[in-house]
Amino acid sequence: GKSNIDTYGQHSVFYENNILGLFDNHTLDIYSIDCEKIDNIYSSAILFEINGNQYKSVLKFSNNKKYLSPYLSSFNKLENNNYLVNYGYVIDKEEFKRVNCNFDYYVKEPETVIFEIDENGNVLFEGSIDEMSKQFAYKNNFYNYGIKNFSVERYIYYENEEVL
Repeated sequence: GKSNIDTYGQHSVFYENNILGLFDNHTLDIYSIDCEKIDNIYSSAILFEINGNQYKSVLKFSNNKKYLSPYLSSFNKLENNNYLVNYGYVIDKEEFKRVNCNFDYYVKEPETVIFEIDENGNVLFEGSIDEMSKQFAYKNNFYNYGIKNFSVERYIYYENEEVL
């Protein structure tokens, strides 16, 4: 039969040990709702437990329904059994309302917000990248040095970049 899983615009679908994970951009709502209701629309990382032809939601991480990331984004399980949630194209809802929720007129650069969460949705790490969208996020071990927190203010690709 048909399913009524309430998601609109899935990314990064994965399945392991009867657990189905996906990032729900919640894209379709932004094309069909009254623009004033945009504050109630948000994106989430969701885990479903599948048993036969039954399913139930076991985790829905939406960071207090704060972010709408209608495009890009990713969600995956890490080697340490935590999860990496990438809101890859966070729009500014107030700016979006100013252009009557029309992407043709929305010109503000998106933000990327990345979380590492445990299986209960507790936030272990949060980071953001201003004015840049990212479709995928990965976690790498920096040589086991135990670096837990760092801040990058500005990154210069080439000190004396020349155009050929």
